[in-house]
Amino acid sequence: GWMRESTAQAEGLITSSAEMRMSVKRGPIQITITIETEFVETESHEPVSMRAKQVMGALPIETTYTFTEAGVDVSTIQSGRTTTRTLPTPAGDWVTPALASQIMADALAAGESSATVTVLDPAIGLVPVTTTRSGFEEASIEVLGKVVPGYRVSSVTSIAPGSTSTDFIDREGNLLRSTTSLGGMQ
Repeated sequence: GWMRESTAQAEGLITSSAEMRMSVKRGPIQITITIETEFVETESHEPVSMRAKQVMGALPIETTYTFTEAGVDVSTIQSGRTTTRTLPTPAGDWVTPALASQIMADALAAGESSATVTVLDPAIGLVPVTTTRSGFEEASIEVLGKVVPGYRVSSVTSIAPGSTSTDFIDREGNLLRSTTSLGGMQ
């Protein structure tokens, strides 16, 4: 499978997008899973909205979260039906994706040995996810035909305790490549 991440800034908003596609095949049967996410925040790192679209088989599910003063308006579309509800804004010290990237870049620039951030991942929903990256080791990898200097790090997340991934990040802390074991596969 593969994953692609991007960040765009326009009209006072920062949009962090990701798309992941993974196929699993056993004999003649192949299942493809696609997850697309988007998180929109202000330049001052206030959450505006987030969206996740998951296609696992024939029925896609799209969920949109809109942050308001009253909480988070959640709209889910599945099988042509829309459900809406308002939930409380998650408590705790979570940050937006662009701020999490800045925290990682600051830790790298300061020579820290690890960095921990807690964010909302649109694919997970309103449950804050904590990621710790450690063991920063200078490394260069090829990305789209160019050699990019950066770091090889170990990452653990609160949603997959006990599972460590090996990530390559650039000098600003942006993810370039990640390898994770999944049921004995990498």
